[in-house]
Amino acid sequence: LHDLPSIHHSIARQAMGLLMADQNVRSSLASINTTIIFAALKLDGHNWFVDWSWTWIVCPVWIPIIIGIVAAIFRFLSLAMRKVWGR
Repeated sequence: LHDLPSIHHSIARQAMGLLMADQNVRSSLASINTTIIFAALKLDGHNWFVDWSWTWIVCPVWIPIIIGIVAAIFRFLSLAMRKVWGR
């Protein structure tokens, strides 16, 4: 009986992890779908509609990657500073 709150907490944490994973998958699929739509419009030949460079056509893929890398760098630096300053 005493373990009941910790079991509920563990189940809630696992459920939140699954929800976040599902959200990440949906976000990735949205980026891929957007890139496919932009590429199809670019390859269609109607350059009056999508007259962008290929860099911007594939930006739904590379922008989240860059944001993730920057976030990881900031996280690493904050952990390193905590270790150095002892906080």
